Amino acid sequence: MQLQGLLPQSDDILARVGGDEFGLLIKLNDTDHAILIGEDILKAVQNAARKVLDSALSTSIGWAMFPADGEDVYTLMAQADEALAEAKCQGGNAFKFFGGEVSRRAQQRLWV
Repeated sequence: MQLQGLLPQSDDILARVGGDEFGLLIKLNDTDHAILIGEDILKAVQNAARKVLDSALSTSIGWAMFPADGEDVYTLMAQADEALAEAKCQGGNAFKFFGGEVSRRAQQRLWV
């Protein structure tokens, strides 16, 4: 699997969450490292879609970082899902981090 080859360490985890969504559990050094991996994932999916489907495929990524965005897998998955929704709203082929404006909008929805 092409995505598995992009993971920096052998004990990183790639799992299908459901439908067309995948979850990654990756040990990262910082957000810059996440940006590099995010760019590699976007390129790999687009290249595979062109090669296999002879078509374009939109990919969106939502990042949540431990411990800043949560200290358990359920919170981190929820925060990453919020960031994913924001990336999709911006047209796809992008990634977003939970925090800042994404966090503010999530808090506002909870408050309402």
